[in-house]
Amino acid sequence: MIIRDTIHGNVEFDDTSAKILDLPEMQRLRGINQLGFDYFVYPGANHTRFEHSIGSMHITNELIKNIWDGKNAELGIVALIHDVGHGPFSHQSEDVIMKFTKKSHEQHGEQRIRNSRIKDYIQDSGMSFRKVMEYFKGGESCEIVGGALGSDRIDYIMRDAYYTGVAYGIVDYNRLKSKLTVYKGMPAIYQNGVSAAELMLIARYFMFEDVYGHHVARIGEGMFQNGLRNVIENGEVDANVAANMMDAQAMECLRRSKSASGIAKRLDTRNLFKRAYYQAVERDVKVAEIENALGRAGFSKDDYVVSFKGFGAERGDVAVLSKDGAKIGTLNGISPLMKAIDDIVGGKKRLLVACDKKNVVKARTAVLRLL
Repeated sequence: MIIRDTIHGNVEFDDTSAKILDLPEMQRLRGINQLGFDYFVYPGANHTRFEHSIGSMHITNELIKNIWDGKNAELGIVALIHDVGHGPFSHQSEDVIMKFTKKSHEQHGEQRIRNSRIKDYIQDSGMSFRKVMEYFKGGESCEIVGGALGSDRIDYIMRDAYYTGVAYGIVDYNRLKSKLTVYKGMPAIYQNGVSAAELMLIARYFMFEDVYGHHVARIGEGMFQNGLRNVIENGEVDANVAANMMDAQAMECLRRSKSASGIAKRLDTRNLFKRAYYQAVERDVKVAEIENALGRAGFSKDDYVVSFKGFGAERGDVAVLSKDGAKIGTLNGISPLMKAIDDIVGGKKRLLVACDKKNVVKARTAVLRLL
């Protein structure tokens, strides 16, 4: 089977991956937005986890051909199914679902794989299901999919940049894939491919600055989390049921809820909270501290959004190899650009507090008193 992908062109599926793609567990990903609420900022950002899964598999299969001469096919399957455990709006529902189910999206994914025909199709193909699950849970070589220079990241940066229309997500994919290899079971890159790796890591930094961390998307995320928390706490929906919803189902659940219909209406009409505070904060502020301060100022939990996030440090231990395959250092040690980005953003987090526009001054005052 061949699928025409927006980013990669023709993507080939063998019999096993084609069968898995048609299963309900995979088709559900058509209803999960890749970028959550970024469409409030970038109207074209309506691509899905389904498309991203196809792209991740395609890149992984190309890396398998280059590195293992087509062997280790289990990694391609892992790339295809790696997001099967995501809840509605991708990562935006994860904290709430994790609170009530005590399971991450990876754990929900493992459960869905083991209890579906995904497992049967993998076993019927002659591939090792044990190996697939080891990779899925982060075993050796899985960094080819989920690592700093992995297929997951390569695809989402290229795809997210395309659909948001920004000029930041430039990845020299052809150069990068030809220079990636493995060293002692872990991904590595040849020295003459370091510049391609740097370009990708710079692209990720700018995407986080202007797309993934955009304050409007974070406000939409926080408002949705408030609504989802309400419907679960009030017994209107079971947390495990919510974890298996698509975006549209979750929003309909909020619309029909007595406790969350107001939030749903605001999301539907883009009547979002406004920033009361949005600054980089050096000290490690606890979200609970901010929430307590807002509570003392007379705010209820549904009246505000608090988000305290930063840019994650890069994995600098990717081995850099000479032409003959000898290790000459690590990416962090050899690349001054990578070190500079870590120095600039390492440890820094941006505190966002948002509320209804009529209460912005009151909320800002409460936060400034605490800080």
